[in-house]
Amino acid sequence: MYVIPEISQKKALEIFSYRKSFLSKIIRKKNLPKRIELLYLPYYLFHFILSGDGRERKVSIAMDGLLGNVVFFVGENLKFEKDTDFHPCCDFLLSFENAMEKAVKEYKWLLVESRAASTLKEISEGSQIFYPFWVGYFKKGRAYDFKALDGVSGEIQGVKMRKVFLKAFREIT
Repeated sequence: MYVIPEISQKKALEIFSYRKSFLSKIIRKKNLPKRIELLYLPYYLFHFILSGDGRERKVSIAMDGLLGNVVFFVGENLKFEKDTDFHPCCDFLLSFENAMEKAVKEYKWLLVESRAASTLKEISEGSQIFYPFWVGYFKKGRAYDFKALDGVSGEIQGVKMRKVFLKAFREIT
């Protein structure tokens, strides 16, 4: 199942080229990406049922299928399609069992750290999905660098996800 991106290529270009500081707007020209592509990464999607305070609630958690980075609190209203035009993606490297074990462990630690009164009651079977990211390639001196943008929320991805993308690039080629 492929998650349908909410961010268009045009909007991704706007986000990639946005300058934050006043000084960078004055001194330098916009550093537009030389190329943008849509990349789908493999993810496991789990739904946890928590109980506590006399009520139950459902929490969705995603884990990348390459290195096992956990993303908490995934939006419930993701839109899916069975197939999509070919976009680069790679296979799952992390097994389903390892992913589920790691997700449970990570979430239990989150509950302990936050001192939540909730306990993990039930875990869904889980599903394999492909999640969209826009990748912009930028010229930096003589080399190229990249930035990744969440194709649903429009958030620029940080250092933690950089390793996942580097792994994906190695797997795709």
